[in-house]
Amino acid sequence: MATSKLAFQIKAIKSITQLGESAAACQATLEDTQDLAEELLYAEARMGEMLTKTTNTTSSRAGKRQLPDGINYKQSHYAQELGRNEDAIVEVVAKAREAGEIPVRNQVLKLVQANKPKLETPKMAEGEYGVVYADPPWEYDFSSTTSRQIENKYPTMTVDEIKTMTLPETKNAVLYLWATAPKLIEALSVVIAWGFEYKTCLVWDKEIIGMGYWFRGQHELLLVGAEGCFVESWLAYRSKNTGP
Repeated sequence: MATSKLAFQIKAIKSITQLGESAAACQATLEDTQDLAEELLYAEARMGEMLTKTTNTTSSRAGKRQLPDGINYKQSHYAQELGRNEDAIVEVVAKAREAGEIPVRNQVLKLVQANKPKLETPKMAEGEYGVVYADPPWEYDFSSTTSRQIENKYPTMTVDEIKTMTLPETKNAVLYLWATAPKLIEALSVVIAWGFEYKTCLVWDKEIIGMGYWFRGQHELLLVGAEGCFVESWLAYRSKNTGP
């Protein structure tokens, strides 16, 4: 029943979109176009609510949720964001009508992002430790869209800011530092700046494809550095770890 309703909603959204692109819509008054845009936003929100229920009950073998035909993961994400934030739609529509503009999805998503609480960086642990495990919030120089910026998920730090951090390590310590493929050079420079000597690395195969520009990333690197007379382990772990 939910699937048939969802299919009907998808067809309705496509019909509204086609109408918006037609010559008749171009000749419509501003108020008519605003009505059409508002209807499209709420229709997409309804679809998002249905997708949330449907995709929660079905999943693929790779761990990703199955989506209905005609809907990709980006469209599903946007629709579900609208479905969870109808108050933002109300605000965007009201402001657009007052300003004589057309309310669009991107305005709603920006408002949702702006209203999210800002995360605070936790304080560094006190004392001295022989093992330092670090996963720095790397800042990236490029993002094709604002929706793909890392800062949408958590605050980031520049390489220089990471280098100047004071670590609670002893004189004889080992460092395990997570690095993504695009930040490998920077990560090695952090290892040195923190006073460690690079030793080796482990590859984590996530088995799920991520974002990227040259390649879509599916792995991260765990760099290992040592300081002083730290004795390495002879347990002979494999240099590749698979899965979560």
